[in-house]
Amino acid sequence: MLFFLSTLNFLLCLFMNKSKSLINILLVENSRLYQEMISDSVNNLGYNIVSVVDNGKDALDIVAKNEIHVILMDIGLEGDMDGIETSNAINALYDIPVIYLTAHSNDKIMERAKITAPYSYLIKPVQQQILSINIEMALYNFKIEQKLKNAINEKDFLMQEMNHRIKNNLQIIISLVRMQNKSNNSTTLMEIEAQLHTISIIHELLYKSASYNEIKAADYLHSLAKIILKDFNHNHQIELVSTIDDTIYLTTDIIVPMGLILNETITNTIKYAFPDNNKGSFFINLNRKDGKINFSLGDNGEGMDKELFTKKSNSLGMKLITRLTSQIGGKLTYIIDNGVMYEIVLNEFP
Repeated sequence: MLFFLSTLNFLLCLFMNKSKSLINILLVENSRLYQEMISDSVNNLGYNIVSVVDNGKDALDIVAKNEIHVILMDIGLEGDMDGIETSNAINALYDIPVIYLTAHSNDKIMERAKITAPYSYLIKPVQQQILSINIEMALYNFKIEQKLKNAINEKDFLMQEMNHRIKNNLQIIISLVRMQNKSNNSTTLMEIEAQLHTISIIHELLYKSASYNEIKAADYLHSLAKIILKDFNHNHQIELVSTIDDTIYLTTDIIVPMGLILNETITNTIKYAFPDNNKGSFFINLNRKDGKINFSLGDNGEGMDKELFTKKSNSLGMKLITRLTSQIGGKLTYIIDNGVMYEIVLNEFP
């Protein structure tokens, strides 16, 4: 029994040493003394040292030509790049865990080192057991990080695919509504079609975007306005005039209600603002000022007197605009002068 256990232990050690020998380590160390000491420790631990270099340029050359699993990096390198600058250059091109080695531990060096996200920071001289633990932890943490990155990439792919399929399904529904509308010539069906476009464009932009929750407001609002004007504006001569801050990105829970408000105001403009097919303009303005988002939209049409506008404020469309404004935490005001202008102010979101 004792012989069996001894044999088993020998085989386990052999297997572990063999697996360690497949781990390629690059040692970048300025001091000849520490080169020998650290190389001896790494060899004793069973890892494979691919190369030992003393400057950043040679380190970059070795990484470019070899598969490196861990880099032991002296911070105090001489030459054009110190260890931190060399790590930055390597991180920009490759995904390799770096363990810093230094004879100094002052706060200034530590702060610089932290920016490069090293896997460990060891003070020389380094005991063999401490070096072993840190190499193993670096390899383990790197493996976990790669799994997390893969999971995130897979989630992003699935979110893109979902947005693509939703957009396609909405396009099918829009086509069916459009076909039905050709038979009935119904204003209600046209409004439903415009509302479906409001959602469809969101998913189209999300599918093309690097983010699955934020959308560039200028792209969305301008695209939506053009589609609605094109679909509704057959017998009208309404020009779109938009002034939208190109740097504003909004989450879907904010931009979708804004799109529905835009849809409602444009359809009102087409219906009421320009009788007898008169020429006119529809305006969209979006900007930020003093921590607020200012969203205004309206036309330069005939407008209406305040008494009639007050009566219309109880209509379904006006109630929808009011509720959607409240939903995004905005404050709504109207300006009735040479047309109707809706102004919505809301707090800027972080």
